[in-house]
Amino acid sequence: MVLACPGANILLPRPCFPSYDAHALSNNLEVRYFDLISEKGWEVDIEGVEALADENTVAMVVINPGNPCGSVYTHQHLKKIAETARKLGILVVADEVYHHLSFGTNPFVPMGVFGSIVPVITLGSISKRWLVPGWRLGWLVTSDPNGILQKSKIVECIMGRLNLTSGPPTFIQGAVPQILEKTGEDFFSKVIDILREAAHICYDRIMEIPCITCPNKPEGSMFVMVKLNPSLLEDIIDDMDFCQKLAKEDSVIVLPDAAYCLPCFVFHNPNGVVGQNAFIVGGFRSWKKVGGKDCYFQRHIGKDPNSAHRVAEQMYKDLMNQSQNLQRVVDHFTTEQIANNRLQLKATIFIVRYLAFQAIAFRGNDESFSSLNGGNFLESLGIVTFWNEKVDEIIEKSPTNATYTTPRIQKEILHVFLAKVKKTIREEIGDAKFCIMVDEARDESMKEQMAMVFRYVDAEGFVKERFFGLIHVVDIAALTLKKGIYSLT
Repeated sequence: MVLACPGANILLPRPCFPSYDAHALSNNLEVRYFDLISEKGWEVDIEGVEALADENTVAMVVINPGNPCGSVYTHQHLKKIAETARKLGILVVADEVYHHLSFGTNPFVPMGVFGSIVPVITLGSISKRWLVPGWRLGWLVTSDPNGILQKSKIVECIMGRLNLTSGPPTFIQGAVPQILEKTGEDFFSKVIDILREAAHICYDRIMEIPCITCPNKPEGSMFVMVKLNPSLLEDIIDDMDFCQKLAKEDSVIVLPDAAYCLPCFVFHNPNGVVGQNAFIVGGFRSWKKVGGKDCYFQRHIGKDPNSAHRVAEQMYKDLMNQSQNLQRVVDHFTTEQIANNRLQLKATIFIVRYLAFQAIAFRGNDESFSSLNGGNFLESLGIVTFWNEKVDEIIEKSPTNATYTTPRIQKEILHVFLAKVKKTIREEIGDAKFCIMVDEARDESMKEQMAMVFRYVDAEGFVKERFFGLIHVVDIAALTLKKGIYSLT
């Protein structure tokens, strides 16, 4: 968000840690991808970076040690990246959360040593080296002896952004000094030895499998990048099919080369934009169509503030906002507020029950506040509030979205009554024999409807007929009526 401004773009590596794409695109920051060359240890394609950058490019991201490639860059290559960034007039964002987790031939070199060449913002994290995933505690370090970041007020913007972001839990913050000061070197050495051994085993085993190739042995982080040749496998269509069957048959989960949109998956709108299902069902794979002005990610997000993706994204943020959690809101209610809410709900239930028992219509033609006759439900509620000042006061002070007077609330209360009546009828019939009487008729809108009545003999020997339900049907064919009966029971 700090670097996002109208028309700006950022350069990301490909392959890349997917969170960068999501955060950049959600803040209307155009994403352009430069390739990592697998034949050269996943080095940055310097010429590709120069071709992508323009006057609107604000930064490039360098992930070292690499995620998801497992690479560790040399001092010489990092210096070339810094010189290229200075030439283009952009800063470098160095993701070094796997700092110290290098175990190959190339020693880890922090990007910050080149701060005199180009401004560098380094990202660090406690979760990797100290093996505490999920803590979400990290830091930013600026390497900028020339003061460019200060002059451009980027540091000031970062501080302002951090003030808006909720920090990790207090107990985690309290544990950090102890973790940093008292973790012994033997712990880190053991972690490196385990990762090195796992990387060697993984690489050696992969080299024995004909359908999988690994361009480079991992030298850092916790990842290995491989290439699958589905044509050498039986009954495997593509990488997605391979991943699904591997998980199902051997309980091994790997990530296919496909992108999904989590907010749209959770809050899928069937009436969304065309092509949205690619990010929900089958996965997006057209990587050549990512980046530039006609980026498919941008098209998925949409320019409309009320696009399907943005609506789903806001709903997802609301879901993750614990302060808005319904249970937390309820827990903060006082005893008096709960009692008042119950009294208000009881008044609504009483009126719904009375009108239903008398078979009186609920709604009127005009239910506005200025209406002289708002319908039977509202007029009955008016009588209750007239004779009961307590209920009148509660309804008067209640929020507009919590008055329990909408037709939807009335229907929900009726459905509760319906469920209770049906349960009573079922219990009354028990295991006895009964017959179903079905009658068809038409309502005022000339729609076909079906009424169902149960006839049975109760425990005391009396014949009873109980009305069980009414449902609209498209026609009166036997199959339609049969489906209607099943839906009511």
